Amino acid sequence: MDPHLTRTVGLKVPIMPVIMSELETEPVEPLFTQTIRAFGFGARQRPCGRVVVSAGLNAKVTHDVTLADLNGLRLWLPRALSFRKNLKLHLDTRRVLQQIRHRSTLSTGLVPDISPEPWVDRPLVDASLARLSNVIPELRGARAERYWGGLVDMTPDGLPVIDGKAGPTGLTIITGLSGHGFTLGPVLGEIATDLSLEGRTNRPIDDFALARFTEGSVARPEMMI
Repeated sequence: MDPHLTRTVGLKVPIMPVIMSELETEPVEPLFTQTIRAFGFGARQRPCGRVVVSAGLNAKVTHDVTLADLNGLRLWLPRALSFRKNLKLHLDTRRVLQQIRHRSTLSTGLVPDISPEPWVDRPLVDASLARLSNVIPELRGARAERYWGGLVDMTPDGLPVIDGKAGPTGLTIITGLSGHGFTLGPVLGEIATDLSLEGRTNRPIDDFALARFTEGSVARPEMMI
């Protein structure tokens, strides 16, 4: 759920999109089937043999700063200061100018598009591939053939927002998955169906309510991501 859309019904959803850099190697022999996520590197091998490499646990991420960040600054500033070594900030001048022209920071006319492609921190993931090669020597010399940056929707406490009661009747909010969407997808689909059709779910989701960001202090996660 995009904060620009929820704003149209009077809801403020504190989401910060950050960019995680990844690379993909040339095809290599089958080496592992598990997904690896450690400090300094993360990896999974596709059936075609290509290995996708990320910077792993507590990786450095990039955020394009705009005027929209002022909306949740109270919630985000403590986390940003705690993990300042893991956060690279870039001023997105183009979007700032758009926001000034719209006289708004979260109107539907400002929903981000997919172009240009997110900035990629190539040295970061090249170093991750080198660390992974120390653990799996067969990857030494594997050539990186593709790089990309993926957007991850983060919340101030690192937990998702799952709520069917925050807005108008019938509105279900599920967002802020912080990179765990594929893992949580099946159960979140079930919850979304329950909330949309029945207005309730048997799953314990109270701790993920949107109201937690306005009721009391917000927990700070132990890692940036």
